[in-house]
Amino acid sequence: MKKKKTTISDVAEKAGVSKSTVSQYINQRFRYMSAETKDRIEQVIQELDFRPNDNARNLKVKKTKSLAYS
Repeated sequence: MKKKKTTISDVAEKAGVSKSTVSQYINQRFRYMSAETKDRIEQVIQELDFRPNDNARNLKVKKTKSLAYS
């Protein structure tokens, strides 16, 4: 059976923070985040082996980091 992919919601729930806070962490916007929160999110990300989904990010920001040649 296939293992369910870990989502940003899973990380947020386990770390006890909002999805927005996890997103801020992933995008390295630490301005208003305590060191304790950063450490807790990092620990949960490693524990759950979370990897951000590039396709989901590209859909959200309507950009890709791909080059197309014709």
